Amino acid sequence: MRRLEPESVYESAQRLEPETYEHYFSGLRRQYAPALAIAVFLAGDFLALCASIFLGFAFASLLHGSWLSPQGLEIEWPFLVLFGAGFAFIGLYPGLSLAPSEELRRFAVVSFFGFLAMTAMDLAHTDAWGWQDWSSVMGFVFSVPILTAGRVFTRSRCARSRWWGVPVVIFGAGETGRELVDRLRSYPWIGYRPAVMLDDDSASEGWYKNVPIFHGSYRGPEIARTTGITTAIVAMQGVTSSRVSEIVERYTRPFRQIILIPDLVGMTSLWMNVRDFEGYLGLSMSQRLMYKRNQAQKRIIELGIVFAASIVLSPVFLLIALAIKLDSPGGVFYGHQRLGRCEKEFIAWKFRTMRVDADRILEDHLAGNEKAREEWEKTRKLKDDPRITRVGRFLRASSLDELPQFWNVWKGQMSLIGPRPIVREEILKYGNSWSLISSVKPGATGLWQVSGRSDTSYQERVELDLYYLRNWSLWLDLYILFKTIWTIVSAKGAY
Repeated sequence: MRRLEPESVYESAQRLEPETYEHYFSGLRRQYAPALAIAVFLAGDFLALCASIFLGFAFASLLHGSWLSPQGLEIEWPFLVLFGAGFAFIGLYPGLSLAPSEELRRFAVVSFFGFLAMTAMDLAHTDAWGWQDWSSVMGFVFSVPILTAGRVFTRSRCARSRWWGVPVVIFGAGETGRELVDRLRSYPWIGYRPAVMLDDDSASEGWYKNVPIFHGSYRGPEIARTTGITTAIVAMQGVTSSRVSEIVERYTRPFRQIILIPDLVGMTSLWMNVRDFEGYLGLSMSQRLMYKRNQAQKRIIELGIVFAASIVLSPVFLLIALAIKLDSPGGVFYGHQRLGRCEKEFIAWKFRTMRVDADRILEDHLAGNEKAREEWEKTRKLKDDPRITRVGRFLRASSLDELPQFWNVWKGQMSLIGPRPIVREEILKYGNSWSLISSVKPGATGLWQVSGRSDTSYQERVELDLYYLRNWSLWLDLYILFKTIWTIVSAKGAY
């Protein structure tokens, strides 16, 4: 059959010709391959588990003082099948649209019981606790971050592939529908790929970023039957509730999965629960970091991490201090005033990365460079910053300059993970969001740190802070902590 160009396909599709729909979407069905995604994830998880078991064995050997006999590992390898079955049972395959914190939680649950079963099997053979059992314990400790890192790596490599994701029909081509397309295109790792948009407004028909817009929500069942697409997203801002109900009941019936985007843009929360008020729908959203119990848990865990990290990294502190003194005149540390919880000011400490006359250098640089001034006014950062020293560039790229903020965490002025610490002049950029963001302590790291850092726009940073506050959990903190390590190693978006 002759290949149709997008415009001619669109014109033919307006007539709802089944043959045209089949031709238009047959390539789409061949393009997306959920089975391939499952295979890739399965292979990645298998390698991650093998690495975890080996590292656990190596660490136990290190504690023992000599290399242990690998014969004990023979008991553990058959359990890999059990792990795979557990991952599948708990919904980690295909796992294309799971939130990172939820994915981390599921990995932790299955890994805990999997390695517990390994330990129990070993004890049944030996009748005594031994170094092999320590190997299983350490294998579990390594498995959670390694499995999570494996998924992050797999998504980063596969998300731009043509076969990645699940095709979806979007009901609504208005502002919300188009923003949804933008979001799914910007973050392909989410796993949903816009295939077609339907809208009741005939003026909206055409194309939006290579996604065809067909007039008429009634086309939904025909598209579902003709194309085999099984997922629909209803994103119709400003439409009456009765009309949305009609669309869901009449035009999304053939789809196996239906996602309703509420008219609450900017209010995203993973912890929303449905409440029934005798026929009226209510969405319950908890401000989880407002609970004293959660604050106490977060504080205890962060203090433990900071204490352990400070001991392990103490030689790094000394080397950095020596490098700074040898590279340029001035002190080792730099303190800058930031706003903490409830706008209480404090001094946030960093390793000095700039020359001592940085303010004068910045003023002279901006006075003679209009482009740099625009960049500074927009993001308060410069990619080519003349104030930064040679050692400072390395410290910023690796984020090692922020290690002294452990002291701020220890004093209770900051959290290890939280929103960005800002100066008072930046409050206006936060608008109405500032009251919520200022209700918690700022963090030494956070979602903005692991989501592009300086490459993110200011509005994106605000949105990331709001997302963190509305979706907080210990699992999300753990995910951010793991990804911070990866971000530091890759040095992406830092300057």
